[in-house]
Amino acid sequence: MTAVYSVRLLKDTYLDSVLQMTGTRILEECEGVSWGSAAMATSANIDTLVQRGFDVSDLAGAKPGGPLYRRRGHGGCRCLGRGRAR
Repeated sequence: MTAVYSVRLLKDTYLDSVLQMTGTRILEECEGVSWGSAAMATSANIDTLVQRGFDVSDLAGAKPGGPLYRRRGHGGCRCLGRGRAR
């Protein structure tokens, strides 16, 4: 199976560390997700994504003050929406 990489940016939204950990837990519990994380879009986190194989063009417009959800898995998954809804 081909791995699917997904990123969702939430602009002008702050998430404290507890919400980031909750988002990460939700992503990692989703079926078909081999790796998932919720974090602020700092340059260090963006560098980590690029190193993990995410396309840098998916990160266009990311700013340190905004969170991002990212996942790697197989096939379609609603986990990015699920993580945002909580």
